[in-house]
Amino acid sequence: AGMTNQSGAGAHVLYRCGVLRSRSVSFQLYINNQAGVFSSPPTLDHNAFPNQQFRADLVSASAIAADPFTVAPGDVLVNLYQTQPGDPNVSGYRQVSVDTSAFVGRDVCIRFAEVDDLFFFHAGVDAVSIDLRTGGAK
Repeated sequence: AGMTNQSGAGAHVLYRCGVLRSRSVSFQLYINNQAGVFSSPPTLDHNAFPNQQFRADLVSASAIAADPFTVAPGDVLVNLYQTQPGDPNVSGYRQVSVDTSAFVGRDVCIRFAEVDDLFFFHAGVDAVSIDLRTGGAK
């Protein structure tokens, strides 16, 4: 399991790259947003006030190498999950599963990103299921 635990405003990413071999990606997600509201602008910059969001993406490996915080449409192959204004502020662990068969054989990264600039926001992932062959495409 991985969990954010910040002491001030910031943006945080956790990612793993390789050649995708699985036709689906799944993980369990936990949310505890003490700000009481989500704001999900199209950026992972915590200086873009307000920005209080969690997102999980399948991203091109070359894009991650250039900028781990990219949200450009050509870089993000598929958004696996993203908080939206009006979402519940607290959740127990819940399962997220997404079909990724269109990207099998590509060099990709699964990325989990959390941004907070309103108040404390704890996001966690567990039981991540993705089949990646690491070491780049061969």
